[in-house]
Amino acid sequence: MKSIFISVFFFVLTSMQVQAASAFHPLKVNVWDVDANNALELPAGTLVHLEMTELVESGKATVGQIVNFRVRTNVEIDGVPVIRTGAMAFGRVKAIEPTSFNYPEEITIEVTAAQSVDGTMVSLLGQEQIFKGKFPNEDVTVQSGKPFIGFVMNNTNIKI
Repeated sequence: MKSIFISVFFFVLTSMQVQAASAFHPLKVNVWDVDANNALELPAGTLVHLEMTELVESGKATVGQIVNFRVRTNVEIDGVPVIRTGAMAFGRVKAIEPTSFNYPEEITIEVTAAQSVDGTMVSLLGQEQIFKGKFPNEDVTVQSGKPFIGFVMNNTNIKI
């Protein structure tokens, strides 16, 4: 009975992982679907890999401060790049939790937008990341080059 329960549990778990992994894959779009304005539609949910390009210190940062990012890999629709590697992107400091007697400081950063090949700023639903200090009464430092992930928030037409 116990082994049946374990088998069913792992089957359900792996099927959930397959569904979650396939939920954010970019849709296949044929280049022939380009509209009259020579634009491709970048579907919502498309994955965008980013990295920070600046150092952020919790002692000097403020909530709402803009943080610069760079796109790590091309975002393509059927082989046509719509967001290029190295394109600028932006995020923000979402929250700063101050240190307490026994608890180290925290800073929360999220990505908000990336620039497409036609200059349009594509809104991103960023996966916020929380960085914690190692010791109380010590600032948190987030180094440049830290990887982040964002997903295209809305269907967006990109001129090519």
